[in-house]
Amino acid sequence: MDTSSSDFWILGNSSCAMYLESLNNTYGLNKTLNNSILNICKSGTFNPVDSTTFKRIYLDNVFYTKSLRDYSFAAGSWGADNINVGGVRLENVTFGVAKVANSTSRCGLGFRNFESSNTNFKLNKNKNLNISGVEVNKNTTKAFEYDNFPYLLKAQKVIKRVAYSLFLNTESKNGSSILFGAVDSSQFSGKLTTVPIIRNSSFNFINKQKVDNFVISILGVGYVNELGKGTTFNTQTQAALIDTSYSGVALPRKMAEYIASTFNATINRKTDTFELKCPKKTTLEQGSLVFNIGGVNFFIKLSDFIVKGNHDQHCLLDITFNNDNQTILGNSFLKSLYVLFDLESYEMSFGQANLDSKPKSIVTLPEIGTTFKQATKAQKYSSIWTASQKSYTSGGNLFGNSRTVSNPYLTTKKESTSTNSNKVRQDNSSTKFKNRGTLLGISLTRILLNLLI
Repeated sequence: MDTSSSDFWILGNSSCAMYLESLNNTYGLNKTLNNSILNICKSGTFNPVDSTTFKRIYLDNVFYTKSLRDYSFAAGSWGADNINVGGVRLENVTFGVAKVANSTSRCGLGFRNFESSNTNFKLNKNKNLNISGVEVNKNTTKAFEYDNFPYLLKAQKVIKRVAYSLFLNTESKNGSSILFGAVDSSQFSGKLTTVPIIRNSSFNFINKQKVDNFVISILGVGYVNELGKGTTFNTQTQAALIDTSYSGVALPRKMAEYIASTFNATINRKTDTFELKCPKKTTLEQGSLVFNIGGVNFFIKLSDFIVKGNHDQHCLLDITFNNDNQTILGNSFLKSLYVLFDLESYEMSFGQANLDSKPKSIVTLPEIGTTFKQATKAQKYSSIWTASQKSYTSGGNLFGNSRTVSNPYLTTKKESTSTNSNKVRQDNSSTKFKNRGTLLGISLTRILLNLLI
């Protein structure tokens, strides 16, 4: 499941063999790459011939999707069938059947405006269904939108609101979870803070006038150390993309370099990564990066931004930079928060994640236009990004006049000052869901989509 894409597509039974053959013919395959593609195939494939209810649709259109971040792609045809999700039957579901792909099947949870079907694709003159054999069809009358997974759940009266909530923190005893049309108030502290999703042309890839990504305004960034001392890096308003397919955090270059210098990190010019001596245990466990959203400071545990390097004292700062002044907040940011994605209200709500084990308290979200007591509109709801900053200016004040900042990770216990490598995050490409969670308010042992045949 992926918030940064909108298409629902499944690996076809021939997709893996075709992709392997294509790469062999083009580049030749080494054993490692061959095995990695075979692992993708083990995630499961779908053979339309085996389904008595499957039908091909939009016969003149090619299904095609490509990620600009990880260069994953899939191409094939459009179809419809009935599916079971956690015991709930959904009928006549539109999805892509990939004939070629280089990633696992994907259930996009984004806006309909970001569906690849809005850009009508066709085979080019070479008639090859691969990453270079598809082009845009200028006949825009062939383009279409469809109800992807979140919209479909409301259309078929499973939920009342096109919205879902995400709890990603794998340190929680209850595991990670995703809830459609509901929130679990046991997984966050206090109330959720609601801010608007903004239209940002640098992140809107299909229609500049519509919202097609989860972009919010960040009003400042800072740091609180293990002693409660706060440092404000910046208070300029920035547009930030919330992206569950991104493992770390990307910031404008000058801001990233300024933050890195706070931790005495130096840049490796060959890899463009920040390297540093692994921080001590108390710093990792009780230090926090701080992001101000809607006037509220949210604390992200420092240990989620530190990745173990190639020896005991060598660590990497999981903050990258770009020269486009873009801010992308991925899983390192999300793991300390509880987040509600409301596609119908064009809003997002954030809460500080509650990592204590508590009985679940699931609250169904009401229909659009109705408020619910678990969330409140941010004090600075109207303080939104309007234009990219021409330059980065450090400084400002996120913490008022307090000598010490109230940090949810600060404790009064005496902690060892030695480096604890067990608390340093291992270098993984993405955060994985634990094999327990909630979907549609039902406890599952795994997130699974079953095609009915």
